[in-house]
Amino acid sequence: MIKRALAEQFHQKVMDGIKVSTIRPNPWPLGAPIQLFHWEDKPYRSKHVNGPAVIARSADPITIANDATGAISYHLAGDDLRHAITDLYVIEGFDSQEKMDTWFRRLVKPTQTIHQYQMLFSLIKP
Repeated sequence: MIKRALAEQFHQKVMDGIKVSTIRPNPWPLGAPIQLFHWEDKPYRSKHVNGPAVIARSADPITIANDATGAISYHLAGDDLRHAITDLYVIEGFDSQEKMDTWFRRLVKPTQTIHQYQMLFSLIKP
């Protein structure tokens, strides 16, 4: 089974069916079981703590931009939205749009844009 790291704060939200999406630099393989985990302590220097297992159902390009004022915007390729972009923070497992924007401000410097993939996934029931 493929393993992918996921911040510990999101594991319960995946289990509860709230977080059904993740945004990453590279797409996950579709249809393959993926074991999510977090690090016990320091990344790459501690053991994996296994979390839920999922299957990626889709991988779509997404662009994330940070303007000069620090405002973050999200654009799915082709605007073929299966969910409202305003609800993106919910399916990403954040409690608010501001918390999601704060998360991505660490990754996207002011006036920069990054191109990643949004994967929609479903939980593999034990």
